[in-house]
Amino acid sequence: MVENTVHKRIEWIDFAKGICILLMIFGHTYPYGTPVRNFIFSFHMPLFLILSGYTFHYEKLSRRAFFQKERKDFLQLIVPVIIVHLLIILHGILVDHYNGIIHDELYALAYASGYTPDRPSLGACWFLVSLFWARLIIRLFNQVVDPDKTVYLCTLCGIVAVFWGPRKQLLQNFDVTMMTIFFMAAGSLWKSRHERIRKHQIPVFLASTFVWQLCLSRGIFIEMATRSYPYGALCILEAVCGTFAICCICDALCTSEKIKKPFLWLGKHTLLLLCIHCLDSFWIQLWQLPGSGSFQASILRTIIDLGILAIAVLLRKLFTKSMKKQSAAA
Repeated sequence: MVENTVHKRIEWIDFAKGICILLMIFGHTYPYGTPVRNFIFSFHMPLFLILSGYTFHYEKLSRRAFFQKERKDFLQLIVPVIIVHLLIILHGILVDHYNGIIHDELYALAYASGYTPDRPSLGACWFLVSLFWARLIIRLFNQVVDPDKTVYLCTLCGIVAVFWGPRKQLLQNFDVTMMTIFFMAAGSLWKSRHERIRKHQIPVFLASTFVWQLCLSRGIFIEMATRSYPYGALCILEAVCGTFAICCICDALCTSEKIKKPFLWLGKHTLLLLCIHCLDSFWIQLWQLPGSGSFQASILRTIIDLGILAIAVLLRKLFTKSMKKQSAAA
């Protein structure tokens, strides 16, 4: 694995994110309770959060720097959520002719829950909302305690999430955000022990894979969107072990230039692909064909979403290039 730097992206992290964003589309297409879905859900969201914690900077900030970072996070994480759900509202009014769409989407944005039975939910965008609040809370922790001690507060948040989450849903998904904080702290701890773990990477990988698959075979795995934490700490251990195992595999695959190139590209555009995925019910008739199975639907859904991603990235590049030319001309 490559050490983290401020200016250079970490290849195995981008690779892991690229694979997981594709698996997320598959996981959201397969029916609840199927082996493929269970396998993907056993690690994919914890992996994103742990890697977010791995690359997060734990430091005390000046007031100005604090608000600058929060403004940047708001623009990168919350604004895309608002845009996605404004498009959903427009689609509901103009295409579905559903009069209650505004009420439902405002409710979904207020609670920001990934899934709540019989209530409007935010869907996959819950991840962005919880990540925004988690980053803000961790920065606040760093302001009041030594950043090296922040991990203890984050662990307490995880304990509260396990006991509170299944009982009471909070505004802005705060109960799940507490678990998000814990997983980000796990990523920070991993980074701080990086060299020590790397020396024993193979035995740690084998042990992690064993624990992950043993738990998964017994139906013990975390599902954050539904607030499912079976056996408490055991399902959290399963998620951490699954994340580490997948990341080790991605690290090994990064040695191949041909294999890693497309996944590194995906890893750099996970946010945009997530937003496209949140809207792909608009073209459901293109990927959920009559009589097609989950695998075929997953493949078609992924291909279409990737095609739209490629067009969006190209348009963004052309727009940026045009703006630079205009700025240079002025």
